[in-house]
Amino acid sequence: MADFWQSCGYNLLRKRADGRLVVTDDYLRLYYARPELAPVAESCAAERALHAALMQQPRRTVTPAEIAAVADADARENYQVMMRFRDRLLAADTLEAFYFDLFREDVAVPPDLIHHTVQVILRGILNGTNDGLEARAAELFFRRQRVSFNDGTVLLADDQTVEMHATTGGFGSLGRLLKENRAAPRTIELDILDETSAGRYFERDECHDTVLSLNHGRPGCLALARVLERWIAHFHGVRTAVKPVREIPDEDW
Repeated sequence: MADFWQSCGYNLLRKRADGRLVVTDDYLRLYYARPELAPVAESCAAERALHAALMQQPRRTVTPAEIAAVADADARENYQVMMRFRDRLLAADTLEAFYFDLFREDVAVPPDLIHHTVQVILRGILNGTNDGLEARAAELFFRRQRVSFNDGTVLLADDQTVEMHATTGGFGSLGRLLKENRAAPRTIELDILDETSAGRYFERDECHDTVLSLNHGRPGCLALARVLERWIAHFHGVRTAVKPVREIPDEDW
């Protein structure tokens, strides 16, 4: 059994018998360790004290006065956003219940936190899979993709990865420096996953540097259909059959 997306925190959650996920203290600590909240060299004493208190007691009540005492305005806003998000998480029985109700009410949650929640839920849905195509197809739910067409093939690549290669050639600040000096970095080609190479996904699952082909009837397209079926079954308890179609012959579509 492949263990993938380890940094998302799935292994920190409690799993109910029905497969639903329950928030734990360690899962909350994962959020407090994010760059938006983790103290930096310039952090004031009040910010450091608040962060330490939350790491010690992740569910403790945070008063407006504690947040107001933080000197940095951005840090204050980050704590306000995170506390609203945390309280909303804890008010729900499960992570799935939190997500299911998220769009029913006017609750401001940053997209990045929504995407992370989706990733963790999908990690649970796909737990036990050894199909790299399914795991790669699941990325469509929480990571923006860039579509291209090559000799009749529909290809999906991770948008952030493509952008990084376009601006830095995949070499970070070094690649950016080379580009500024008009020295083009070497071309980096992303691997297209297929049935024979699907297992390689788990060797680089958090690199987001593989390409999925969505041509009708091809393994990548069928993998996406299976993930959709499992997503619907997980939330609604309904067995469905998702079948890709090549085209929709309807002029009013």
